[in-house]
Amino acid sequence: MPREPRPGPSEPILPRIPFAFCPIRASLGSLGRKWALLVLRDVAFFRDVTFSQVLRNNPGLTPRVLSMRLKELREEQLVEGVVDPNDGRNIRYRLTTKGDDIIPILTAFIQYGIRHHADRVFEDERPRKLGQVFPETREVLLGDLGPYARGKRWPPRTARTRVVRVRQREKSPSEVGPRPSGRMAGKGAASPGEGGFTKS
Repeated sequence: MPREPRPGPSEPILPRIPFAFCPIRASLGSLGRKWALLVLRDVAFFRDVTFSQVLRNNPGLTPRVLSMRLKELREEQLVEGVVDPNDGRNIRYRLTTKGDDIIPILTAFIQYGIRHHADRVFEDERPRKLGQVFPETREVLLGDLGPYARGKRWPPRTARTRVVRVRQREKSPSEVGPRPSGRMAGKGAASPGEGGFTKS
């Protein structure tokens, strides 16, 4: 059975406001370090976890590396340590307000895993939807990713065509003149470059 074409625009997906540096690459500065996302997973989903609990949840993670990751995540203001009121020797870790924005990112990984790696995630190896796994908390976990998870990934084809025509008319040489060169070229639309989405 032939596979249906993936919905999406035919033109490159570029931001309306040019980036000076790719935000994905910038985010990976802290999130892309080894073990960082798994440490954040434990802090986000298990709530008020201790150092030893994170260590037990992640075979292969050493105390030294965990100390480094927690220090970096605290410096990034994604995680905060709170003294356990019942035991002053214990520090419990929780997400900060800024760290709450990580939850939809982690949820996107969960959704991808339960859909495309069900053979490793579930004993019965059956793919599932996020609503089946987290029926009560699905919308909270998704945050702004809700429309994506519900399948509303791109505008209808008619809307995409209309957008393309408008963009082409806006970029007509007779209306905007010749393309600037040199340093002025950096003030135009964004395009993927060495840093991902950067100014062209």
